[in-house]
Amino acid sequence: MSDHLWSRHQLTGNLLRSFSTLTYCIVGIYLILAASITFSAQQATPGEVTLSGSYLEEDKRRPHTVESALNALRNGAGASMSGGRFNRGNSESLFWIYLQAKNDGSSDQRLLLDTGVPFRAGLTIYLVPDNAAPANADVILDTDEGMHFSSRASTALILHSKDFVVPAGGDVGLLLKYTTRGSTFMPMTLKTPEQFDREQRAQLLGSVFFYTVCTLLIVVFLVLGTVLKVFAIQLYAGLFALMMLCLLAVEGYAFQFIWPSSPGWNQYAGLVLLLVTVGYCFIVARYAMDPASLSSWLKRALVTLAALSLCLAAASPFLPFSPLLEFAGLLMLLAYLAQIRTIASWVATSVKLHLISLAAILVVFPCVIALTAMALLDYHIPDLVFLYGNRAIFLFTILTTLMSLSIYVLTLRREHERSMQEALAAARRDAELNAALLHSEQNYLRARQLAQQSRQQLASTSHDIRQPLASLRAVVRSLDLSEGTREHATLVRALDYIENLSKSTEQSQENQQAILRDIENGELRDTNEPYRADLLLQTLSHMFEGEARQKGLALHTVPCSVRINHPPLALMRILANFTANAIKHCDSGTVVLGCRRKPDGLRFDVIDSGPGIDEAEIAQLQLPGYKGESSDGEGLGLAICWQLAAEHGFAIEVQSNAGRGSRFSVTVATV
Repeated sequence: MSDHLWSRHQLTGNLLRSFSTLTYCIVGIYLILAASITFSAQQATPGEVTLSGSYLEEDKRRPHTVESALNALRNGAGASMSGGRFNRGNSESLFWIYLQAKNDGSSDQRLLLDTGVPFRAGLTIYLVPDNAAPANADVILDTDEGMHFSSRASTALILHSKDFVVPAGGDVGLLLKYTTRGSTFMPMTLKTPEQFDREQRAQLLGSVFFYTVCTLLIVVFLVLGTVLKVFAIQLYAGLFALMMLCLLAVEGYAFQFIWPSSPGWNQYAGLVLLLVTVGYCFIVARYAMDPASLSSWLKRALVTLAALSLCLAAASPFLPFSPLLEFAGLLMLLAYLAQIRTIASWVATSVKLHLISLAAILVVFPCVIALTAMALLDYHIPDLVFLYGNRAIFLFTILTTLMSLSIYVLTLRREHERSMQEALAAARRDAELNAALLHSEQNYLRARQLAQQSRQQLASTSHDIRQPLASLRAVVRSLDLSEGTREHATLVRALDYIENLSKSTEQSQENQQAILRDIENGELRDTNEPYRADLLLQTLSHMFEGEARQKGLALHTVPCSVRINHPPLALMRILANFTANAIKHCDSGTVVLGCRRKPDGLRFDVIDSGPGIDEAEIAQLQLPGYKGESSDGEGLGLAICWQLAAEHGFAIEVQSNAGRGSRFSVTVATV
């Protein structure tokens, strides 16, 4: 790790500690403020006024009027409610709710009905004082789908009725016509106008504080991702920004401040943003999870779930709302599981055991998932959990992610010394390897010079051989030789000369092979350090591309990232012989160099589109001196390949079809 990278990690660690301390302090203050607001909410309803009620769901075949619904509820046709809490899960229906406020005190009470929700598209509240007839009912709250936020009778975020008087010792009836689409949760309480205003101001202050904390945390992730240049951290900043926007939509602040004149969009905003956030959460898990923990099936599953969530978000206006909301809850649970898996991969990578991270994974996330599941299953949960559960889930998620990321970065500091020691040891090994490589390159250059001299000698010898052979052929064709004549003597001298040249050529070849063996087994030793098989293929491509181009052949090399640690010189000699033969015997078409993984190792292939080899001839290729009919060589190249393969434990395979080309292969073990 370089000093620059280390200083950047050190700066990041200091920033994380500072941001984390500041964030936890702000969160603590917010929790204290939320507790005080909650306590004031619990004390809001006057103690001498009690609220009881019942409800019934309208049968679409026999719809109710205001009068029939009120009479039915007064006559006990509805189901009873516990206080003013109404929750029938996710539903698309029409409910009639009858509440009776009874004043047991000695003075009149001026109150209003607080619904506890920021937006309901279809809610009408009728005031029916002292068992009056439905015809005398006054409308004290009326909302519809097309109502802009500015069209409300009150600018308060929470829907509430006009204030009314509950006389001392008397009661007042409230009839609610409640058209639901999605969540039906609506906790209704009676409050004085002063209490309601005071509570709204306190809740607004708490919301400002909460969203300030959220914005600060998002900025922390954005700055951290920019400093470290880590794309995954920047993805998390986007994820938490989407989650905050989803919260703003659910709590009504988006309708109040962002799109107050778009009530139609507000109908779908919460669900659409939830699905988009869930889909984006799967994408973040796909790219932020440690690669060692991301199997191919999990990668495909995350991408599929992300695509499904985004498609459902786009099609939400055309799908049944309540079933879609239930399915979105299931996708949200899966998204949380994906995030648990992501954070667990960080912890497993950065530290072996950290109690805080384990507590976050084993306690916080299961609690969040349990609360979400209980809400989906309509389990009885206190109203405060419904009202503030979304905020709690958001804070738990973002703080746990920030904490795990802090642990990961700070762990880099603790491992700095060990990393530097390993880097120093690696530098020493690299220096030794570089020295050995330099020595090997020097030996290789010397070997190339010797090979060049041998080639020149062979070329001269070949030229010298052609002249006497031509003379001999001329003499043989023109003369009728008999033993003892002068012509016969001339022929004998010519043959002796050819024989001497042949011996000289063979001796030169033997010397060259001996030198190569000395280089390979003596001073120039192959290293055992792993290297990419690409190095051999690229070297072969550079060596033979000119020769292939001259013959009009296409020489292709298929990339290969597999690492091997076999002697490169031996492999190069074998593959070079295969490539040279392929180019030599292929008049047109293509020669392909590549690798293929096999159960027993890695197979190097040299494939050509030449005339091919007969099966009977393949077995004879490894015999020294054997050559094909079209070959003008000495028949030693392929025999040397088999010899080298036997010495180094390689396996050679030849596959050919007459007229369709050949494949010469050598298989080696992988690292």
